[in-house]
Amino acid sequence: MAGIDLHFQALERCRTKVGKLANQVRDELSDDHPAPPSNTSDYGGLTASTRLAGLVDSLEGFIDEELQQVREKLRGVERALETVQDNVRGANNASEARR
Repeated sequence: MAGIDLHFQALERCRTKVGKLANQVRDELSDDHPAPPSNTSDYGGLTASTRLAGLVDSLEGFIDEELQQVREKLRGVERALETVQDNVRGANNASEARR
């Protein structure tokens, strides 16, 4: 029984860490993403400031989309680990009931 408890603890620790990481990504998204559109005056008198502002905005959008995907995937991993925990507990309880 001690062995299965260690597995439960390991699964729980892993699920908890994944959940915390997903929350960190969520917090990052809610802080400054996506950033407001760039203002060409932010780049001083550069002749290509409009183009540079557009590139910065594109990069910001790309980063925001990637962080959203990371968060969704981490949440999926967290849900999958919870399902594994439930299945292992169910199998363990069924095997103990047969004894």
